[in-house]
Amino acid sequence: MVEDETGRDITSDTWSFETEFIPNKPELVYPESGAEAVELGEENMDTELIVNVRHPEGELMNVTFYNETDDWEIGNVTEVEDGEVSVTWEDLEFGTYYEWYVNVSEYGNEHYTISETWNFTTEDIVVELIEPEHGAEVPFRGDEDPEVELRVDVTHPHAKDMNVTFFNATDDQIGDNVTIEGDGIANVTWEDLDFDTTYEWYVEVVDEDDYSVFAPEDYENEPWNFTVVEGENYTLTVEESVGEGTVYVDGDEVELPYEEEYFQGTEVELEAVPDEGYRFSHWEGDVHEDYEEDAEITITMDADKTLTANFEEIPTYELTINAEEGGTTDPAPDTYTYEEGEEVTVEAIPDDGYVFDEWTGDYTGTDAEITFVIEEDMEITAWFEEEVVVEEYDLTINIEGQGTTDPAEGTHTYEEGTEVTVEATPDEGWEFVEWTGDVTDTDPTITVTMDEDKEITAWFEEEPEPDEAYFEVEITAYDDEVEEGDTVTVEFEVENTGELEGTQDIVFSVDGTEEDSVEVTLDAGDTYSGEFTWEAGEPGDYDLEVASDDTSDSVTVTVEEEPGLIERLIPGFTTILLMISVIIAVAIYYKKEQ
Repeated sequence: MVEDETGRDITSDTWSFETEFIPNKPELVYPESGAEAVELGEENMDTELIVNVRHPEGELMNVTFYNETDDWEIGNVTEVEDGEVSVTWEDLEFGTYYEWYVNVSEYGNEHYTISETWNFTTEDIVVELIEPEHGAEVPFRGDEDPEVELRVDVTHPHAKDMNVTFFNATDDQIGDNVTIEGDGIANVTWEDLDFDTTYEWYVEVVDEDDYSVFAPEDYENEPWNFTVVEGENYTLTVEESVGEGTVYVDGDEVELPYEEEYFQGTEVELEAVPDEGYRFSHWEGDVHEDYEEDAEITITMDADKTLTANFEEIPTYELTINAEEGGTTDPAPDTYTYEEGEEVTVEAIPDDGYVFDEWTGDYTGTDAEITFVIEEDMEITAWFEEEVVVEEYDLTINIEGQGTTDPAEGTHTYEEGTEVTVEATPDEGWEFVEWTGDVTDTDPTITVTMDEDKEITAWFEEEPEPDEAYFEVEITAYDDEVEEGDTVTVEFEVENTGELEGTQDIVFSVDGTEEDSVEVTLDAGDTYSGEFTWEAGEPGDYDLEVASDDTSDSVTVTVEEEPGLIERLIPGFTTILLMISVIIAVAIYYKKEQ
């Protein structure tokens, strides 16, 4: 709410937003919500439930699947990353409706998200009515004792044996039980029926595990039914055909016009066969529009019916085939007549010294044999050209040692001028050395130009065993002049110049006596830096050495005498004494000279 310049309050629209679920709401993968006939595993009567889960911050999740009916836990998966998660729901039943949902929680946290409720129905024994159709009138002649065959198609989802029983509306069994192995048609005959009477019926199917279903589903309130009626005769008339052709009724050729009576419900098969030069077009009259263009039809005599077969003359077209110098055709060059829609195959055949080039005219292409459908007059021409003889050369590839080549070892033939790429690949433990022969090179991949027969050899040799670890030692810094009692520091570096990892003791010695050591482990090419210390002994020169198992490095350190008390108290006292001694010596020399 804001206030305008006059002091009036102005209220904005109301806006809304929705925060992101953490974790995100699960997405259903399988089975689809509302799915029918979900398959069950035969051993455990189970199905897989799959969802897709995601955490916007990439955290791990716990995913729990629940039965909506009683919130019973179906299964749980912990420490889940983004992606599909599944559990198996066992001990389900055929033909049953189930609801379920998923709870996704952040691993180690209280944040959770609950999915929508999804549902599915499991597969079941399927019973399909074949005959009589539900609500049908079943006709009989007045002098007949009516009896009706009841037929159903039964399928078990796990192909188990089933027992099928037929019942009337008062639950009396009709006929004998029928055993079906896995799937098939069960049928019984309902006898002693009366005219102008409607009969209701249903079936019960029981499998070998005593699981049962009834059909139709609402059999108690809406069972299947049919009515027995006294039928009548109907006349089938087939008029003279339009165009040239023959009509067959129930497999027999008939003279047109054709007229015959059939009892109600009789199925009659008709076939229209065109004469040469004609084709069937369509039926006219009492035929369903979906079948009027079918030459063979079946009609049910439930009323008087009249039909006419229509034939039409097939148009013809001319195909002219030409062949230029250097070959012929099959069929031979000429003009031919074909019916519209006829499929024609023509092949171009070159003479010796020629090759086929192309087709031109109303068909173009480079395939020697062509097939096309005649829809109009056509003219085509086969063209040939003199064959160009291309020289061919052999490339022989040999192998010494253990390895392969591409192309493989052996002799290969190529046209002149072809550039062939050949690659040498060593086996494990071997290495490529060189190509010799008509091409010499140390590159494993070479290109060979085929201008003559050539022979090349790929040479391989065993790879050398890798060198053992080799520790190079170098003293990098040290105290070279020290006084008695000083601490001497020696800095050093060790490098593994071998090809394998190794471990060695690095030993520090003074005048051949070990003073200290350190164990060092190095990968090939790695270095180690360290230092040793030593307390200087009496004045003199000392050899200090740092050594591995492979190499050593040494330096000489001079230890000076520790200064006396006067020297320590009077800086330069030794120098002063030396100067006095020199003065006295010079004075004595000059005195002797006088």
